[in-house]
Amino acid sequence: MEMNTRLQVEHPISEEITGQDFVEWQFRVARDEKLPLRQDQLKINGHALEARVYAEDPDNNFLPQSGKIYYLREPRNRDSDIPDPHVRVDTGVREGDEVSIFFDPMISKLIVHGADRHDAITKMHRALLDYKIVGLRNNISFLLKVLEEKAYIENNVDTDFIQKYKESLFAKPFTLILPVKKDILSTALIELMTEKRKTDVKTQLVRSISKGSPWYIQDAFRVNYNYTRQIKLIDQKDNSYEVEIRYISQNEFDIRIVDGEFKTDFIRFSCKLLSNNLLEIESSTEKKIVEFYVDSESRVHTMRKEGGNVVLKVMVDNFEGDAAVSSSNMIVSPMPGKIVKLFMKKGDKVKKGQQIISLESMKMEYLIKAERDC
Repeated sequence: MEMNTRLQVEHPISEEITGQDFVEWQFRVARDEKLPLRQDQLKINGHALEARVYAEDPDNNFLPQSGKIYYLREPRNRDSDIPDPHVRVDTGVREGDEVSIFFDPMISKLIVHGADRHDAITKMHRALLDYKIVGLRNNISFLLKVLEEKAYIENNVDTDFIQKYKESLFAKPFTLILPVKKDILSTALIELMTEKRKTDVKTQLVRSISKGSPWYIQDAFRVNYNYTRQIKLIDQKDNSYEVEIRYISQNEFDIRIVDGEFKTDFIRFSCKLLSNNLLEIESSTEKKIVEFYVDSESRVHTMRKEGGNVVLKVMVDNFEGDAAVSSSNMIVSPMPGKIVKLFMKKGDKVKKGQQIISLESMKMEYLIKAERDC
């Protein structure tokens, strides 16, 4: 048994099931006060779980990540704006903050309290689904997969859990999620609506044009035909998807995926931007709200309700894509750090998979290997 005078990382679990504030207890002790309760006076209520949300890549041996958090939304109460009393987030990180290489890459501790273990698992699963981060690879999708594992639900857990169930836990990528039809269509609509928002000059027009003028009307009316355009989307594996759009009105579009496995006929959508990151999309078959973030490199991050983010880059003029880098002899470290050893020297021929550099970062050492012969 470990015994020391500090609170353990897991102390919020004890606080939740006892209803006590053990940090306050430490301050009381520091002031030479007595503990407010004896052990036999503590009342244990229900079950609590704690998940550590980390900036790490589960698909790459949980490699720590560093960089800026561009978008952050913590779990919220689904029924009101009042915080859920059964969900607690202990964090020192805010949207716009940097996760540094010099410290542990933990973003937060997520704690839930339930009537029993099954109830706590259900609440934790719901809270993780509602936790949205853009900017850094993280372990949220992995934590969701753990909660869904039958052995975990049945409490068959030991320190070898991940190794035992790695085939099911890692059956699909966590951070490199490829799009399906709904993601492609949603991304195209997000691009149209955010582009419209950025270029909208309605206010200036209203001030300078008479209401009797046909130029005052701000819809997509055309004399002979609907305005049509095409955009191309690129996923994280450089697959491309061509989408054709017909403008019906300011917020109404006919859209189809032109070719490939997701090829569709034209589908009519009406859209409404609810906020900078929420788009309401309605078709003849469904109405939904999509949460998204558009970064500075024209990548649209669509946040799936079932967990994980789909990233699609909107093609712009002279865009070369990532393929331009993959064919070069450049080796890029996955994170900043200190080079502690070079395994090659100038003039050496390098084979794919050979060790090139040993890098030290976040108190750990990582081997950087060649991704191709060069």
